Amino acid sequence: MIAKNPEERQHYEDRLKAERDEWARTAQAKLEGIEEGQRNERARTVKMLRDIVGELTPSDEKLADLSLDELAAIETELQRRLRDRTG
Repeated sequence: MIAKNPEERQHYEDRLKAERDEWARTAQAKLEGIEEGQRNERARTVKMLRDIVGELTPSDEKLADLSLDELAAIETELQRRLRDRTG
């Protein structure tokens, strides 16, 4: 039996809501951490390609502000330049 009276039932529901809220916060933090890790890895790749190609831009500060999609586009462009240069 979940609750014997309305007060116990309310206490149970409040506790359940708090547990679900905490789970949601934890899940969101994990997702944000994964995305941040992906952005950092992509930025490192862009920096490496930028150095190989001899580009000065985008700067490290600008890279930190870019989205994962923007970093992917820059990475693709730098890879193309590298292939064109070596091909």
